[in-house]
Parts: sequence; C-alpha cells; structure tokens
Amino acid sequence: MSVNLESRKLRIVDYLVNLDDEAIILQIENLLFPHGDWWDTLSGKDVEAIQAGIAQAEGEQTIDIRVFMSDLRKKYEAH
Repeated sequence: MSVNLESRKLRIVDYLVNLDDEAIILQIENLLFPHGDWWDTLSGKDVEAIQAGIAQAEGEQTIDIRVFMSDLRKKYEAH
C-alpha cells in the first residue's frame, strides 16, 4: 500500500475515534456492514411495480427516453 493510502486510512481512523455523532456512525456501520438485501426492505407494492416494469421491458413494451422525458416535462409544466 502506498504511503498516501496509509495516511488517508489513519486520518479516517482518527476521525472515527473522536466522533460523537451517532447518526454518522450508524451510516458508516450500514455502509460497511449492510443488514441484508435492500430488496427485502421494499413494500409489496414497490416489488410489484418493479416486476411489472421488468416484464414490460422483456416484452419490449418500452418507450424512448426522450419521449418519456418530454411527456414528463409536459405533465409537470401543466401544474
């Protein structure tokens, strides 16, 4: 490992040793030690919507991104 990498790691360790913010520590823990698969955290409705989208894509029921973005802009400009 390079000296620069070692220095960066030591700086992070020093930061963590002096850190008192539990929210940041929790975020770091979740990054380093994820608790299961994110898919398991989705609601049933979200899973169904994703699976429907996959089925549409597999059935080639898709639209060009430019058309989608244009339609979306029109929808929100109308509000």
